[in-house]
Amino acid sequence: MSLALLTFLLVTLVGKVERLGGWDETFYLTQLSSVVEDGDLDLRNDVLWATLPPTELRRLLVTTLPNGSLANHFSIGPALLFAPVYLLTLPARLLAEVGTARWSWLQLVGLHLFSLGLVFWLLWWLRCWLRRLGLAGGSALLGTAALVLGTPLLIYGFWHY
Repeated sequence: MSLALLTFLLVTLVGKVERLGGWDETFYLTQLSSVVEDGDLDLRNDVLWATLPPTELRRLLVTTLPNGSLANHFSIGPALLFAPVYLLTLPARLLAEVGTARWSWLQLVGLHLFSLGLVFWLLWWLRCWLRRLGLAGGSALLGTAALVLGTPLLIYGFWHY
């Protein structure tokens, strides 16, 4: 129960439904939308939906490989992890006729909730694992808090997808 309260507190303090506005989420999420909606990994048309500042968008679009495709230094793993959320919320986006934007607000909320669920599961699993190793409840909770405060989990679990 204390872990759920800690997670809720963190969501309240630092949780945010983020538009596609940074490098990480732009590359991770547009890889998925490009494969699903275009059937390719050419991200040029997909990144145009990101809310990157014009200088960042220009830099992203002109950083290419010798074959002309966009240079992408991000793995496909997060896109595959988030695929169920994208696919489950895709019909709602298409029915709402939000235009041709690749990620609607509803999809981003679903993605945010999914991310929070993963973070909660990770914290719960770590606490259980530490308890199984013989740590008392307070020590296991302290170890879990150390993970939250000592790693970029707050940033990538609650802010950037």
